[in-house]
Amino acid sequence: MKNLLFFAAVFLATALHAAELLQDIVPPKPISTKTPIYSPEARRAGQQGIVVLKLKIRRDGTVEQVEIEKSSESKLLDDATTSAAREWIFSPARTKNGDAVEGSIRIPVRFALDI
Repeated sequence: MKNLLFFAAVFLATALHAAELLQDIVPPKPISTKTPIYSPEARRAGQQGIVVLKLKIRRDGTVEQVEIEKSSESKLLDDATTSAAREWIFSPARTKNGDAVEGSIRIPVRFALDI
């Protein structure tokens, strides 16, 4: 069956603020990530693509803000990804002293039909 979700979330942590870079901030790391739903409608339409998210992570590891940095060009895939990302949990960014701080991370999520 060609309608198989191949979910590849390669976590590319990026410090987004110059102040964070100067303070040697360790970026957030994913702990729990819910797989986005590859809807039957998107599958039937043959929609595939990569959604790149920019997430702002609170000091408690929850997601404060979800922004689509690069769209898959499919509203269904973009919406599924942002909806799932709101439920993800992270180990928060930390200073070199180990203090939890707000941080940001970029995450690409790939939707592909198995042929």
